Amino acid sequence: MKEVLTSLKNLADEKSLAFTCTVDARIPGTINGDPFRLKQILINLAGNGIKFTDRGSVTMHATLKETDDGRTAVQFSVSDTGIGIPQDKLQDVFKSFVQASSSTTRQYGGTGLGLSISKQLVELQGGNISVQSMPGEGTTFTFEIPYHAAVETSPEEAASSHAALPRGLRVLVVEDNKFNQMVAVDSLQQLAEHAEVELAENGKAAMDKLAAKEFDLILLDLQMPVMDGYETIRSIREHGRNGVKRIPVIALTANATNTEKEKCLQAGMNGYISKPFRMEELMKQIQQVLTAVARRDEVQ
Repeated sequence: MKEVLTSLKNLADEKSLAFTCTVDARIPGTINGDPFRLKQILINLAGNGIKFTDRGSVTMHATLKETDDGRTAVQFSVSDTGIGIPQDKLQDVFKSFVQASSSTTRQYGGTGLGLSISKQLVELQGGNISVQSMPGEGTTFTFEIPYHAAVETSPEEAASSHAALPRGLRVLVVEDNKFNQMVAVDSLQQLAEHAEVELAENGKAAMDKLAAKEFDLILLDLQMPVMDGYETIRSIREHGRNGVKRIPVIALTANATNTEKEKCLQAGMNGYISKPFRMEELMKQIQQVLTAVARRDEVQ
């Protein structure tokens, strides 16, 4: 929250807005969670608050909701004294590109994907988000995320757990959905120190990138326009140069069935993970695939 304050302070200062945060002292000093996704949510919500507030304040709060069986629920809120949202628009506010009115869009600019992405990021962590607002009085976004209490770790232990995957891992993410792209990049950069992640929106764009640069791993969505995942893996295995043919490929799909998994493996994929995935699942799958490929290369 302090990092969000620092990163958005200049925007608030330009409009002479008070921008503050408060944290419940009862929240444990260390909890297990995803700080990167939390920061993205707060930046989206607080940035939106600053954007739609001409005078007054934007405030962030974190409150302990409950502690039970090692689970620590934290409720976050971001409040502003801005223009507010009409009641008939509240139910649609988390939909992509929905605006309060055309005049608001002309004066302040659109909210774009910020609120939609925030909702998806909250739900990806097992939480929920809501909004309350009154036109002319301001808006409050509230979201709750369940965390787990954690034991303090030493800097050495923290560094060891962070370096879960090879340092400088070069990954090509082939995915057309912007939200899924962001989640994949965010996860990879947390799991592999100094990871180099590039994006391709479809199989054709992926083949162009593979012809120009070397990668250690490919995350390949199955459902894409222009050239889908199955067409892409065939091109990689049959027509790619020798180095490209041997790159490990993990399929990404929302259709998590045994039939789909078998189809992926028969098509030439090295692994398979269903969406939405958690970082632990992604890390485990990548480790298994990289280990298997390394053993294959040793034998050959």
